[in-house]
Parts: sequence; structure tokens; C-alpha cells
Amino acid sequence: GQLVEISGFSKRVGASGPAPWDYSIYADVAYSDNTNAWGQMAKFTGSDSWNMAVLVFPVPPGKTLTGMNVYCMYRNASGGHALFDNVSIKVYEPPSTTNTEAVDAYNAHDRSRIARTGHHNDCFLASDTDYGTYAAPYSASNTEEYDYLSQETKYTSMGGETCNPSPPRSSCDKSKEELELFHYTYLNSGYHQ
Repeated sequence: GQLVEISGFSKRVGASGPAPWDYSIYADVAYSDNTNAWGQMAKFTGSDSWNMAVLVFPVPPGKTLTGMNVYCMYRNASGGHALFDNVSIKVYEPPSTTNTEAVDAYNAHDRSRIARTGHHNDCFLASDTDYGTYAAPYSASNTEEYDYLSQETKYTSMGGETCNPSPPRSSCDKSKEELELFHYTYLNSGYHQ
């Protein structure tokens, strides 16, 4: 089924103390069967520097998304205000359901579109799903996306950037492991060096 991704950047200005519990990009979602999912929140940490919040959730089976009210929420704070930027809503099919056949030695150089399409991870090691790059966290019982991407990037370009440190996932050893597994050819040096 489809996935919905709510994301954006924010920072607090002139604020003191902890961030309000609902400091977020907040969405009320409507489905085709007249049911709702109220209060979907991509929460921010409350940093005084720009930080990213992402929430990815599935559209329930048998339903379609018919509407969404989205709010940039900073209320019940002890002072200051919040700035928001690059707020986006994406509805997409998980990668494993859109193309399950990886490029291999046979078709890697045949000039087809699949052979010429690379990968870009815009939140490398930023969370357990790289802020929605993967439908679910990697585990021993969930290897499908990692296996696919590892095979695919043997023959296609792979690169990206990171948008948020997330220890221990963003540790040096883990970073080197995934850079090698996915055959990275570049990382944007302008983000979280």
C-alpha cells in the first residue's frame, strides 16, 4: 500500500526551556471510507538550530487518502517562536513494491532506463529508517530493502547526504559499513560534516 511522509525543518527563536510536547508538523488525515487519523505528528526536538522532523505512516489497506489538513505547530511554549521551512507531504509506493528487479550484470550496461537510474539517500543514517528512505528499520527479519539496494548499487550510482546525526546509527563504524554495503560514490559535504 501507499505510504505518507510528512517532513520539514524548524528552529526555535528566543525560546527557553524544553520544547512543547506538540512542537511539530501536525496533520489530520481523511480516508475514502469517511474515517480519520487525527493528530499525526512529525515532532521536532526543540533545538535553536535548524532540525528536521519526519513522520512516515501507511495508508490502511483498502483505503485511499482523500484529504489532509496540515499545521506547523508551536504552542504552549514558555516563550519565543518557531520558524518552519521546506514543509512537504509525499504520498508514494514503497520502493519494494514499485520495482523489485534489481539491475544485474546482464542489464547493467544495456542503456535502458533501469540501468541509468541511480539512488540518492537524502537522510543517510539520520534515523532507523533514514527518515522514511526505508519503509521499516533494518533487522534480521527485514532485509528486503537492504538486499535490493546493495545488489542494485553494484551497477548504478549511489550517493546522498545526511540531515541529522542519530547515534549510534550514525557512528563511524556503522557509517563505513553502509557506505560499503551500498557502494556510495558521493556524499554532499554541505550537511552535518
